Amino acid sequence: MASEKVLANKYHGGKSYTPMSPRDWEECWMHGKTFFHKPYVHPQLIKYENELISGRRGIRIFLPLCGKSLDIQFLRSKGHKIVGVEFAEMPIRTFLEEHSIEYEVADMPSIEGQVFKALDGSLKIYQCDIFKFDASAEDLFDAVWDRGAFGAINHHQREQYVDLLKMILKPDSKILLNTFNYDQREYSGPPHCLLDEDIQQLFGDFFTIENCEPLDEMNDAKRMRGMTRFLQETRLLCLRLMPFSNMHRLKKCEQNSQLF
Repeated sequence: MASEKVLANKYHGGKSYTPMSPRDWEECWMHGKTFFHKPYVHPQLIKYENELISGRRGIRIFLPLCGKSLDIQFLRSKGHKIVGVEFAEMPIRTFLEEHSIEYEVADMPSIEGQVFKALDGSLKIYQCDIFKFDASAEDLFDAVWDRGAFGAINHHQREQYVDLLKMILKPDSKILLNTFNYDQREYSGPPHCLLDEDIQQLFGDFFTIENCEPLDEMNDAKRMRGMTRFLQETRLLCLRLMPFSNMHRLKKCEQNSQLF
């Protein structure tokens, strides 16, 4: 078990940073070091919800590294079907209990985890390493709300993460991507910095990319760390080129929908 001092250095910042493992995230929740968790619906989700949803009803939305975010309940209350992935078990159970959601739990040895299912069918949260999540176990998604998950992914896993997102999406589906921008000479993360050129390199071949208005999140605590800039940047990505590997899954989804 990491000590609280080590966790504080890892998550709040020292300039020397070692990549986080899934176990680190569990300890982060256990020790209350979830700096990324906020007790309110993310303002960028509220602001750009219409662009993400595009007037569609009852769509399937994927929330990576969802924790116990109130964004889950916000989207669920609009009638959408939510699927999340979270490594730590504690925030999942806490969320379900805080919102009085009746649920069942099933072990999933294939992902070395389990899945929590709301009995009304509106929500599933997989408790596992995001890179062990079996995308083939789910139908394709209409949208993704990435509230800082990309900023939590280690640098060497970025392409793998983008490949996962491409593998779960329907044609013309959308991603609302929330990332962070700061001077990396002043701070090394986490959350990790993603620049326009990073986004273009990782997503440009398959998605159109539209920049939304950023949020300036500079405050005294960040200034005390020696930072001079900290922005939350949000981009709306639209899948314009569907990976060939998704075609057979799309046909299967269409066939299933015709049965009901």
